[in-house]
Amino acid sequence: MVCDGGIGSDELDRVCGEYGIDWVILAGYLKLVPITDRVRGKVINIHPALLPNFGGPGMHGLRVHRAVVEAAKHGKISESGCTVHFADEEFDKGTIIEQRRCPVSGDDSPEDVAARVFALEQLCLPSAIQGLITGSPR
Repeated sequence: MVCDGGIGSDELDRVCGEYGIDWVILAGYLKLVPITDRVRGKVINIHPALLPNFGGPGMHGLRVHRAVVEAAKHGKISESGCTVHFADEEFDKGTIIEQRRCPVSGDDSPEDVAARVFALEQLCLPSAIQGLITGSPR
């Protein structure tokens, strides 16, 4: 089975088994990856918002940050950030591994928020990976 032009479940299982791959790091990959029992709990992704909010199909890049700023304008939120999570059968629904936070206001531009969040992503993803490898998540 191939998901939206990406790798199929049989191929992902084969590659992970053949090459002894312990972790699959998607790093913002935008397609749904087929998660089988072989790779469950071994595939992680990063999202540029604080899940479970502002996630799901179509919520990526500046779309996320525009939604965050709009929510901040209406007083619904005062912070944004990033989330490293396990990938599962749905976009942005897997168990959260680590999050980092930054302030956000309705006066911010989506680009302002994107820059702040990207700086956090550069810290969060390596930290989460190290925690998974050593068995001591943050």
